[in-house]
Amino acid sequence: MERLENQRDQIKKDIKERHDWENIAVIVGWDKVTMSSVETKANKGLEGLSLADAVMDFFLAESLAVGMINFGLSADDVKTIMAHPAVSFITDGLHGGSKPHPRLYGTHPRILGRYVRKEKLLSLEEAVRKMTSLPAQKFGLAQKGLIATGYDADLVIFDPETIIDTSTYEDPRSFPKGIEWVLANGQVVLEKGSPTGRTPGRVVRNR
Repeated sequence: MERLENQRDQIKKDIKERHDWENIAVIVGWDKVTMSSVETKANKGLEGLSLADAVMDFFLAESLAVGMINFGLSADDVKTIMAHPAVSFITDGLHGGSKPHPRLYGTHPRILGRYVRKEKLLSLEEAVRKMTSLPAQKFGLAQKGLIATGYDADLVIFDPETIIDTSTYEDPRSFPKGIEWVLANGQVVLEKGSPTGRTPGRVVRNR
């Protein structure tokens, strides 16, 4: 029990790498490992199910309202794609649960702090273009993406020398550093780093 609680990295490493007869899941597959008995009453319904079916029952019990985070991208590929002039920057991070993907809070500050300031993969101007006017243009969002007469006054005022993401997989709802002011539709929603409580945002649709 102590190992299961405190040495999970080693256990997962063994599951991934060991190919001797003790590693049943790798030898026969998760769908061929059936739970024949459990101790707690709450889990009695899992008896007789394969590990794969148990996971499916878990999804069923949650009405499929289960978020996930995948680890499978190449850092070099990400940089190559980011640098292409046709690529814009957005995020599909979702608010559900207490442990969302850290990109929800950190995508744009991470780009500006890491890939622009530290690694110099992009110029500051090009990165901002990829975050503002380029996605607005692609999605056909009139009055968005530029500071110009007749456009909605959506502004983020940040310090290019300090902006950086702080969100992690352990603490994904940590706010970034270096953003002092945010305006939406001309109203201040973040003032000197603190939320004002105003909620002037609205759903934006293609026009």
